[in-house]
Amino acid sequence: MPVRRERSPGFGRWLREKRGSRSYETLAELIRPYVRDTGLQMNRSFFSKLEAGRIPNWPTLGALAKVLGIPVREMVSVLVLNLEFPGAETLLRAPWGAGAESSEARVAQLEEENRALWTLMKHRL
Repeated sequence: MPVRRERSPGFGRWLREKRGSRSYETLAELIRPYVRDTGLQMNRSFFSKLEAGRIPNWPTLGALAKVLGIPVREMVSVLVLNLEFPGAETLLRAPWGAGAESSEARVAQLEEENRALWTLMKHRL
């Protein structure tokens, strides 16, 4: 079985910035109600690991977005742009410019493209 080598330290740094002055325990308390039905356990060390580069699972990602007041699309975009594993540049970023832009600039561009698409779709319906 291959060893998991996927990481996202850039996402972890971004998450740390978005967390601000809130403690890991405060974050855990806020997120627990959102993930309770999944059986996930939230504690301080889990958030420390996320900020160190561990990739969050989908329920945690959604709960973090909710608690931090960040659109899920933005969180997913930042995560994908910062994933690190052998082949990530080719598989995930090459179509987007192979890291030519900062992740924040790329997220802003993607959000603008999504808004334009939604506007177009609304007018067609």
